[in-house]
Amino acid sequence: MVPHSRRIFALLPTLVALAASPALGAVPQVDQAFLDEERIWVDTVASGQAAAVSNAVDAAEALRALLGHRAEALTRLNLTSPLTTADGLETQDLYDDMIIRAANRVIQQAKTLDLPEPTGDDAIYFASMMEAPPELGGNPVGFMTLGMVALGVRANHDLADDPAITVEASAQLTLRIAAAAVNNYLEAHVDELARYNANQFRHNAVIMRLRCPKDDGTYRLSNQKNKLRNGNQFSTIYFLKCNICYEEVELEYPVAYVTRLQEVSEPQDLKKEPEAARPAGGVDP
Repeated sequence: MVPHSRRIFALLPTLVALAASPALGAVPQVDQAFLDEERIWVDTVASGQAAAVSNAVDAAEALRALLGHRAEALTRLNLTSPLTTADGLETQDLYDDMIIRAANRVIQQAKTLDLPEPTGDDAIYFASMMEAPPELGGNPVGFMTLGMVALGVRANHDLADDPAITVEASAQLTLRIAAAAVNNYLEAHVDELARYNANQFRHNAVIMRLRCPKDDGTYRLSNQKNKLRNGNQFSTIYFLKCNICYEEVELEYPVAYVTRLQEVSEPQDLKKEPEAARPAGGVDP
């Protein structure tokens, strides 16, 4: 077991002790119909666009189309599951993960092509024309990653008629920026432990995007506890308070990774009691 897993494993008794409170928060409910519909689009249209990429300009255009479709899809989602609610934001984050992986197909297809590298002067000029990128950190949320991709796509569009840089070089640099952002996200979600760590940050990003339905106020975190249900199902409960009306709400996120650690940590029957290496007093005779 890796060191991070061992530390979490060691915390299980503490998590059980913190689970004494009977209160349960509201678990975000995703819009599964929306996700299923969008999955069909990604598996057909988006995959077809990625497979058709034959040069850098095609790839940059495929990324632009992907982001354009995402904007339309989120507008539709906002009508049924507002993107200021826990349900809407949970759905968006799952959808953004889908879009990022679709973007990665475009990037990987472009990598199979023999594309010339842009010059250093091209890279400097492109960067000077692009908006300053934010710091993504080690556990970026999907909307942050796609925001970075969008910066490159937008700069590429703005430079389409600029004689100072070729369309091919501009498209190549767009792909370079997208690849760095997407790879950072995928590395942060590469396995179960990585996803556990990334989700801790994502939960805080959800809280930052939540708005109070009464006054559109933001929320602040007033407390956080872990909850054990049905013997071995762990959840983290966030206690929030509106910054305007001070209404308190609770938000619950099941923690699948810790739940599985608890399942494998069940006491094992020993055929005999272990013997101490030294006498009880710990002093040599």
